[in-house]
Amino acid sequence: MLAYTLMTDPANHELHAQEFVQLTEWFAARKRQLGMSEVPDGDLYDMHHPYNRHCENLFKEATQLWLAQREYHLSPGQLMAAFFGLPNPNRRVSMDA
Repeated sequence: MLAYTLMTDPANHELHAQEFVQLTEWFAARKRQLGMSEVPDGDLYDMHHPYNRHCENLFKEATQLWLAQREYHLSPGQLMAAFFGLPNPNRRVSMDA
């Protein structure tokens, strides 16, 4: 059974935040290596768009790397947000008024 570290250790907010920052930086570097640092023109929903062609492979590469080197199981939400440069989906949000 696959258990994401985010779910098995939900209170470790600092660890999850650090991993997300490093994952975002890793994706940025890999996209530069692949010539994907700038979002090319075209429909991002097109399955032949460069982001879609590389997305799944980069997700697999990151998942394997994080597990092997860091013993950290990335969640799909972390992968998606880091790949597209979105805010950390698991950040702590203050509910104070």
